[in-house]
Amino acid sequence: MGISSTTQLTMGVSHWLLASVLFLLLPVTAQQGCSVPSSNPSVPENNPPGYVVTTISVEANFTVAIDSSSPDGDYFTIQGYELQLIRSVDYEASDTVLLVTLTCKKGDVESYSLPIIVTIINLNDNSPVFKETSLTRVIPEDTKVNATVVAREDVSASDADLDTIYYKLDSMVQNTSDYFAIKGVNNPEIYLQKALNYEKFNSTTLLLYAMDNTEGTNVTIHTATATISIIIEQADTRPPWFLPCTFVDTDRSICISSTYAGRVNMSEMSTAPLTLEPGPIYAIDPDYILNEKIVYSIVGGNADNVFSVDADTGNLTMNKVASSPNSYLLQVMKQAHFLVKLLKKEVAKHSCTYIPRKVWTFRQ
Repeated sequence: MGISSTTQLTMGVSHWLLASVLFLLLPVTAQQGCSVPSSNPSVPENNPPGYVVTTISVEANFTVAIDSSSPDGDYFTIQGYELQLIRSVDYEASDTVLLVTLTCKKGDVESYSLPIIVTIINLNDNSPVFKETSLTRVIPEDTKVNATVVAREDVSASDADLDTIYYKLDSMVQNTSDYFAIKGVNNPEIYLQKALNYEKFNSTTLLLYAMDNTEGTNVTIHTATATISIIIEQADTRPPWFLPCTFVDTDRSICISSTYAGRVNMSEMSTAPLTLEPGPIYAIDPDYILNEKIVYSIVGGNADNVFSVDADTGNLTMNKVASSPNSYLLQVMKQAHFLVKLLKKEVAKHSCTYIPRKVWTFRQ
């Protein structure tokens, strides 16, 4: 149980100011009739009731009692010649100093005051605390390396003991620990340190540990844990693939297409879609979650506009008869070369990084 930091700070400052004044005005550890070994003893927090703060030496014919006007007199009792705490003190929930005044009397005429300032020693008895112990972040696959994934303020822990907090990040999912990291041992901001690949994994779970000490011999370490769920959204990162194609990398991120080929007779115009090998022009969107529509168009090599391609189906047809002014070159065959480009209709920034060449052989 604790009180607000503002209230605790105000009360602590007022006690320290009063304690400082008492130190200046009454620096002695003894008055006529009674004395203590030190007027500023220390007490560790979480003490048991009956903890002895100090012993009191009392001269003959003197009595000692706690002054009822003492600021923190209700914390103390005198048992015999011992000044004791009647309850446990908590550094975080009470003042860091307790002020009590002892009154020494001899009969009804002599009375002396002995102020005592008790300093509470802060122990490492509290664990760090996260504001949230479970968070979820959704990030796009094309998030830039070094970009912040979880802001520092969202995963910073607090410690009632005011200890320095040390952080460590782990991953619960195999082979994903290299993708995320924290900025530093005392800075829990989580950032992306390796480019994501939706094909490899689309989610992971990170564990962020907050510790109030570093590892060492006979060191008490309190730890808190926050769980961060990372969900990856597939992004439009790859151009379409002509099929069939062959993967050239183990990540299956690059697929090289085969060459389409077909034949037409010179002076003849086919009205049906042309037959190609190894099959019809066909492409897919490898970002299969998005699966955007493929649009086909001819972008080069189509001399005299002989051919056209259906934007939706990829079917290749003829607009007119294939001819050539250099007929003597067509004694056996004539080759015309053209390229087909694929566009993702909704994302204009992408075009094919690999555009297969379609080779046609014309026979007389």
